[in-house]
Amino acid sequence: MTGTKDCGCGCGGGCGGAACVALPPEFVRVRYYYGQRLGVLELADQTAYHAGKLAFHNARLHGVGVICGLTAERMPVKPGDPTRMLRVRRGAALDGCGRELIVGVDQCIDVGAWFMRVRGRPEMAAWVPGSTQTLRVAVRYRECPSDPAPAPRDACGCDSGGCEYGRVREGFELVLHVSGGDDGCVAQAPGVAAFVGELRGIGARGTDAAAAIGRRIAALVAADCPDPSDQDDWLCLATIRVTLDAAGDPVDVDQIDNAILERLSLVPTAALQEALIVLAGSAADAGEVTIPLSLGQAGDPPADTPLEPATFDDAFVSVHRFDAGTGWVDVTPPAADIALLTAPPAIQVVFDNGLAGGKPYRLTVDQPRATPVADTLGRPLTPLSLTRSFALVASGGTLTLDPAL
Repeated sequence: MTGTKDCGCGCGGGCGGAACVALPPEFVRVRYYYGQRLGVLELADQTAYHAGKLAFHNARLHGVGVICGLTAERMPVKPGDPTRMLRVRRGAALDGCGRELIVGVDQCIDVGAWFMRVRGRPEMAAWVPGSTQTLRVAVRYRECPSDPAPAPRDACGCDSGGCEYGRVREGFELVLHVSGGDDGCVAQAPGVAAFVGELRGIGARGTDAAAAIGRRIAALVAADCPDPSDQDDWLCLATIRVTLDAAGDPVDVDQIDNAILERLSLVPTAALQEALIVLAGSAADAGEVTIPLSLGQAGDPPADTPLEPATFDDAFVSVHRFDAGTGWVDVTPPAADIALLTAPPAIQVVFDNGLAGGKPYRLTVDQPRATPVADTLGRPLTPLSLTRSFALVASGGTLTLDPAL
C-alpha cells in the first residue's frame, strides 16, 4: 500500500505509521465500572493499550527481522527465457517498532515499469546501456485508514456534518532500492551482531567457549533499551541483478540472493530450543583422550627416547564406539584433532562431539610395517598395531575416563 484517496465526503487521509519509542513511561488501561460513560477516548485508549503491549513485547523480546517467507524469485514466461518480472513470496516479519508486517499473498514487481518511472533520478546515472546493475528488495510496515463513512456533527464543531474512516488497515510497502545508495535498511543491534559473530567464530567447543557465550549473553541482557532509529526503516529482503540492453532498458533479472547479510531473520522459539538441546548435548559429548606411549630408553641414566614426529601420520589412528544393536561405529575425529605429544610421549585425540557415557570405545593405532612410528633412534613403536579400550563416566556434569579401566 502506498497511499489512499479522499473518500469523497470530505475525508483526507494517507498511509504511514505511528512513531514508536524505546521504552514507554507506563502502560494505562481502561478500568470499567457500572454506569460509566464510554466514548471515543475510552475505546481508543483500550485499543492503544493492547496494541502498545504487543508491540513492546515483540520489539524487546523478539527483535526485528523476517519471521517466515518473503523471499524473492524471478518469474520467467518459459524456463530459461529472460524476464523483467520479480515475485516476492508471501510471509511475515517484525519491524523495529515491534509491529507485525504481514504480506498475505505473493507480490509481483515489474522491474521494467519501475525503471521507466525512476530512470531520470540522480541515483540512476550509472544505469547505462549494456551494463548490469544491482537492486535491493525491501519492505516496511504501512497502515492506511479505510472504510469511510458519514460521521455525526461534532458537538463542539462549526460544520453540519463530516466523514470519518472506520478502520485502519495494517499493510506494507514493497520497493526496489538502487544498490549503494542510502536505502535506510534497518541494521542489526551492535550487541547482537557481536554475539552472532562470536558464535560463528567458535570452531571447537570447550570450557572457554561456553564461558565466552555466557558472558556475551549476560552483557546483552544488561544492555540499555535501544532507541528505534526510524519508524520508516526498511527490512532488506534480497538483492537482484538487472541486465540492460543496448537501448538502456532492463531485459532480464537474475542472480537473486535471499541470503544477504542485511536480511535479518527471527528464529522460532521451537528452533531455538532444539538448537540449545544440540549445544547442550555437544558440550556433554566433547572431550579429549590421551593414550600414553611406552618407549625404549637410552643414555645414562636411562630415559625415554622421544618419538620422531615426522614418522607419525594421523591416518594411523581410528576410534570406534560400540552401540548395542548397531555394533562398532566409527567416531574418529578430523585429522586436525589428532596429535602426537612428545613430552611425555602420547597420542592425543580431541572430540568436538560423538562421545557418550557408559559405552565402550576402542582406539587403534595401525602403523605400516615399512614406515612405522619411530623414536629419534629409528626404533619402531611396538607393537605395530596398538589398541586401547576406554569408557567414559559422568563426573560433575562432564564426561571423564572411567577409572575402572
